[in-house]
Order: sequence, then C-alpha cells, then structure tokens
Amino acid sequence: MTYADTRGRTEEEMAELLHFILEKEQLFHDLSEIQFNLNSLQKEGYIQQNIANSLWFQEGYDLLDEFINLNTYYFSSELNFVDLMNHPEKASIAINSWVKEKTDAKMKEMILIKFLDLIVVKKSI
Repeated sequence: MTYADTRGRTEEEMAELLHFILEKEQLFHDLSEIQFNLNSLQKEGYIQQNIANSLWFQEGYDLLDEFINLNTYYFSSELNFVDLMNHPEKASIAINSWVKEKTDAKMKEMILIKFLDLIVVKKSI
C-alpha cells in the first residue's frame, strides 16, 4: 500500500525488494482482482478471511488525493490518523484495538509501544 505513491529511486528500490515485475497499474489491478476472487469464495462459504488493511499517519499530516484514492480503491484500505508524536501509547492502543476488532481477536498486539516509541523518535530527529 505504501508503494502506491512512490516515485523514482524509492519506487525502484521497493519494487526490487518486493520482487514486483509488473507496472504499478497492472500490479494493483491484479492484486485487487485476487481480493475480489477471495471475497467471492468467502461469500460462497469456501473460505474465511479477515483482512485488516490500514495505514496510520500522524495527525495533521496531509495526504495526496492520488494516494488516498489508490489505497481505498485497490486495497480497500482505511487511512487513519493518530497522534504518534505526542501520545504514542494512545496511538498504539488505537491501532491494536482496530486490528483486534478486524481480525476477530486473532491478532491482538500488532504494535508494541516500545517499537512505536523508537520509530517516532528516529523520525523526529
């Protein structure tokens, strides 16, 4: 999902790391089609899936409309804002509660506060 709006060197490096060989538009279309097919299988009772697609950003951070549209259209992703800088503990609780709800409690702690603190500190330096 974060790859959706990358350009230039960042795009090339992420594509190489993730072994993407298709152009973005084709890749996103194909991934969306796979998800559509999985949803169809679930509706027919063949599988059970709980997908929790979301991205979490610092409150007040402006996102480009293109990024929002790509992530909601192709990935059915929720884009959420929390105060990572000033209240990382509350942010981790919000994220973990969201994940727990979306996965029927199969995943309970996606974000550990100690790691969130490290990420926020590193980004703010």
